[in-house]
Order: sequence, then C-alpha cells, then structure tokens
Amino acid sequence: MGVSPETDYGLEGFGTSASKLFAAVMEQSPDHIYIKDTASRFIAISRAMARDFGLDSPKDAIGKTDFDIFTEEHARQAYEDEQEILRTGTPILNKVEKETWEDGHVTWVSSTKAPLFLGSGKIVGLIGISRDVTSEHEAQQALEANERKLKQRDVHIRRDLRSARHVQQVFIPGDIPKVPGLKLALRLLPMEEVGGDIITFPVGQRHGLLFFLGDVTGHGVTAALFTLLVKYLTDRQGEGYDGSPQHFLKQINGGLIGRIPDGFVAGLCGHLLPRPNGGATLLASNAGHPEFIHYQKATDRAELVKLPMGNVLGLPLEAGSPDTSYELEPGDRLLFFTDGIIEMPNSKGGEFGHNRTVAALANCSKLPLEEAADRLITEARAFSGGGKPKDDLSLLLIEIE
Repeated sequence: MGVSPETDYGLEGFGTSASKLFAAVMEQSPDHIYIKDTASRFIAISRAMARDFGLDSPKDAIGKTDFDIFTEEHARQAYEDEQEILRTGTPILNKVEKETWEDGHVTWVSSTKAPLFLGSGKIVGLIGISRDVTSEHEAQQALEANERKLKQRDVHIRRDLRSARHVQQVFIPGDIPKVPGLKLALRLLPMEEVGGDIITFPVGQRHGLLFFLGDVTGHGVTAALFTLLVKYLTDRQGEGYDGSPQHFLKQINGGLIGRIPDGFVAGLCGHLLPRPNGGATLLASNAGHPEFIHYQKATDRAELVKLPMGNVLGLPLEAGSPDTSYELEPGDRLLFFTDGIIEMPNSKGGEFGHNRTVAALANCSKLPLEEAADRLITEARAFSGGGKPKDDLSLLLIEIE
C-alpha cells in the first residue's frame, strides 16, 4: 500500500511480529473489525471498514464515533450497547443490527462486541467484528413475508372451505323423505372439508323411494362443486321420473357430458316400492357402481349383490345398466356405499374390503338402524387404526318394514 502496516493502523508502539499479524488481519478481512476506547471512539478499523466509511485510510477513523458515520437511529443504539458492555463486561454475540447511513441506504450486519481488559483486569475499551448479512437478511425478510401471506391465504382458504362445507351440507342430501314401510340412515363423511360423494333423494317422485348415490372422481373443492351440479340434475330429472332407474341415469348423463373435465361420476340409482302386505321391490341401475349389500332377516345372512355392469356418468357413452328387480322381505336391510369404506386402509397396506363390510353389516343387524350405521363406520375406522382414509366415506342403510 506504500505505507507500513504498523503506521497505517496506528500500531507503531506494538512489537513487530504482533503488529504485522494484526495489520494483516485488518488489511485482508472482508469484515468490519474495529477497536474502540471507553468513549466508543475508534482506535483502529479494518481496511474494508475504512473503504465502506469512505475514508482514504483506516487511520482516518481514529477519534471518530458512529455518530460521525451513521444516522442517530443506528449510532445511538450502538453507543448504548457498547456502554453496557463496558459497564458489565458482558459481550454481545452475533447480534443482527440495522445500519442506517447518512446517505439514506440501509445495511444489516451480524455484530459481536467484547470488552478489552488490561492485565490488571481493568476494561480499557472493546473490540468488535461486524459481518455484512444484508442479502441474507433481505432473503429472510422476503421469506417471512411470503410465510405471512401464505398463512393469511390459508386462513382465507379455511374460511372458504368451512363455507363450502356448510353449503354442501345444506344441499346434500337435502330433504330426507319419510316413506311408509321404509327406514333410512345415511352418513356422508368427506375425507377433507368437502367431498365428492353424493346421496340424494330427487324431488318430485311420488311413489316409493327414489335415491341416487354417486362418487365424483377426485377430492376436495373441485369434486364438491360437481356434486352440486349432480344434485341439481337429479332433482330436475326427479320431476319427470318415469319409473325406470336406467332411464333416469341416462338423463343425468346427458346433463353431465362435457361438464366434468378429465373426470366422471360413478353412480347408482335405486327405486324402492313398498308392497301393501309388507316387504318391498327394489329396481336398480348402476353407472360404474355395480354392487350393494343385502341382509336377509329370514336367514340372518348378508351377501354382496352384483348388478349388471353399466358405464359411468359424464362420458359420451350409453350410461346405466338395465333395470334389475329384487324382492325384499320385512326386516331385510340394504347397504349402499361409496368406495371409502371398502378402501379404508390399515398400517399393513390392507383394505377393509367387501368381505369385512358384508360381515360388519351382519354383525350389527340387531341394532337399531342409526346405531348400525355408526357401527359400520366404527368398525372400518378400527380396522384402519386411526389411519388416514383414502377416499370420502358415504353410506345409505335402508330397512324394510
């Protein structure tokens, strides 16, 4: 530099080896290194610090204070911190400080300051090292700002989901009809706040019980929105229902084609007609939902009933299997369900499955209908050991009187 290190840093009185070593550190370190006296005046500063201060030489800082370099905001806080160190002898370690400069720009540093002692133990000043962390601090601030935005957005999303859940619960299943000769219990348990399952009883049908059970592909809000569309279409078709579940499904399909991008609805339509002398007749057609469980009181047995295959709803295909008729006796029960119960997983990778569902229905056949519906859910959840379900879980349990 054209000047000896000892002279440039005011170290002429130090031993040659010590002064050269100290001067080398002060010359080469990219950090701000400084020594101050008990009045917080600079005794020595590093080359990098002098450069950032706009000084020609580190020696030009001797006798200056932070008040000569920074605004009152930073200088006052630094002075008070340093005087506390000198009073107590307790250092400050890695404190992130905001530096406000006279020209208006702001930097952030991680500062460590410690007292300097004489051999007698008397504090004669302090030494400090400040490392610039402006980019890290700004990145952290940006990250925290994004996190705050995400948390706020999460609050709004959760509020919207609660509203969506309320809307879905109001419209689905809607009014549950009371039909002489039939008892009903249903459960709609979405995997998330809202779900893609639907159980509904189309309005306008006057004889017996017309019902539709469906499962929209996907989960969450998107699937839930389509359940409202399905609800609207089933209610509209219920007004003109002609006694054929298959025809009913075909009409629903016509309203869904092209309206569920990359998706479809698996569904089943049933029409129960109580007989005057007891028992009932079930007419059923399926659209990709080909089974239900029939518990027969006379034999005290439950069995899985397979309907003829029918195409799902929402695709340009002929939907709905041919109407199939089943005769039911007093005390018989029917269980219609979506995939959530049979796909309930356990920790070993198994599923509750059809066989366990059939057995569960038989096991709770003596319970009142509402209790039986709860027991079915309880047994499936017990099998899973409290694990997360893979799908919405919905069921409709009907008893013939």
